[in-house]
Amino acid sequence: MVGRKIFFGILVLSTLVFFSTIFLNPGKILYSNHSTLTFKEGAYNLYLYRMWRETGELPLWNPTFYSGHPMDLTISPIYPPKLLMYFFPSDQFFGYYYVFHILLVGIFTFLYARIIGLRELSSLLSAISASP
Repeated sequence: MVGRKIFFGILVLSTLVFFSTIFLNPGKILYSNHSTLTFKEGAYNLYLYRMWRETGELPLWNPTFYSGHPMDLTISPIYPPKLLMYFFPSDQFFGYYYVFHILLVGIFTFLYARIIGLRELSSLLSAISASP
């Protein structure tokens, strides 16, 4: 059990080091020229939660893209971890939200690797290669 805590600690530490830019600059979000993360989901979430906080209703129209279009609610605005964006500034929370999910990928990869019979070090290497 103590060994498992050490391996989880190493996994958390490696994730924090890999994504240190987000933690050192809270307003910064993950970005890639080849990803729709910031274009679609990032902008949608920022607008959606800002309007939800200001008006108390989920917006049905998004005027921020081109001449506007219906709000795409497939970005799951009521997904429990995303609901925290309602309470915290969305632009700061967005990076933490994705780092949290990447950390979950690592934790569950470690647990799965242990379930299928890999040793702890092999499970850790699997988790680190799957998450950060």
